[in-house]
Amino acid sequence: MSKRRPDKRKPRKRVFVAFPSKVLRDGEGPVDEYRQFVHQLREIGCDVTCPLEDVNWSDRKPNRPQLTMKDRLKSIETTDHLVALPVVAGQCSPGVMGYTFYAAAKGIPTSVYLRGSNDLDVPWQLVGLRHNKSEFSIHFYQSNLLSGFADLAGSIVDCSVEEPNVPDYGQDDAACPFGDEYLDYWRHRRQLFSRWDEGIQYDDIGLSCIKPESIAAEIAGQLGGECVLDAFTGLGGNAIAFALQKKKVIAFDTCKPRLKMARHNAGLYGVADQIQFVHGDVFEGWKKVRDQVHAVYLDPSWGGPLYSSRRTFRFQDFETEGKGDVRIFLANAYKDKKNICISLPKNFDTRELTDLHGGLVAIDHSNDRDESGIRLSWHTRGTKVLFMTAFF
Repeated sequence: MSKRRPDKRKPRKRVFVAFPSKVLRDGEGPVDEYRQFVHQLREIGCDVTCPLEDVNWSDRKPNRPQLTMKDRLKSIETTDHLVALPVVAGQCSPGVMGYTFYAAAKGIPTSVYLRGSNDLDVPWQLVGLRHNKSEFSIHFYQSNLLSGFADLAGSIVDCSVEEPNVPDYGQDDAACPFGDEYLDYWRHRRQLFSRWDEGIQYDDIGLSCIKPESIAAEIAGQLGGECVLDAFTGLGGNAIAFALQKKKVIAFDTCKPRLKMARHNAGLYGVADQIQFVHGDVFEGWKKVRDQVHAVYLDPSWGGPLYSSRRTFRFQDFETEGKGDVRIFLANAYKDKKNICISLPKNFDTRELTDLHGGLVAIDHSNDRDESGIRLSWHTRGTKVLFMTAFF
């Protein structure tokens, strides 16, 4: 996906990011989430210093960099902006709070990033700074670090990363056939299918569920295995991406008309023969295909465009027909030693992934599993987070 490159004529913002060193120990979120947060700051044109980047997170007891507080304070003195995340599991980190007050004393612009949405969530130690320091601001995120990133980015740089240019599709394409609720999906439809104008078939629900073609290709490249189960295929975007990478695909969907659309769309890409389309409930059909597949991809319905209005999205909020439970399905695939990935809304509470992974490791007593955690991949357009994918 195209991104606007930082303007080389403007000096790059130097940003110091202060994370609590106990982020892993207290289970605030997967480490990939913190790494992606730093990566996103660099994507908008910042030179980022983050002491925790030097930590070896693969160890059960991470080795921390041998830097003194004095060394870090010197780094803060030369920075243009401090981004501090001082609260973990409801408790303030003394170290990060120290950085925050030091920057305030030096007059360095500071953004504190907190989970929550109102004054009650602001630690009392920060209240005075917020009211008396013009260069001090507080930003909130909801369910994961990137859910409020665009707002934070706007306070650090003069202008955030622009949306990729959307081509002028002509007057005949001006109106979305499904109303304004689906307008954003409609505007980016040619990013969903590069062969849209060749006769792609779609409906409103399928349009809101499909993933951009380039991102589907990234997911397909990261999920290993010669045969992939696409558990909720929709319009077939991800199934097509897997097939284009020479994988065999078994694609399930409970909606017969939409499954027919997916077959038609796969034909436009010349891969329909590589995909077995199955009309039915994947929760019931799993036992019949489990021995054939090496990997499983899940993208259960998020409930249409209104999913983003939820403050926090959880596993229980997925809309699946019948009595299927996504967590149980994941556990069964995990026990069968399949490669697994699941696409999740941008407001998904990543603490549920941490809890889920702990349960999966507990039921699997083999020694060949990677117990270091779940790998998260965020998919973005500029500073806007579209969704994330978790790989097990």
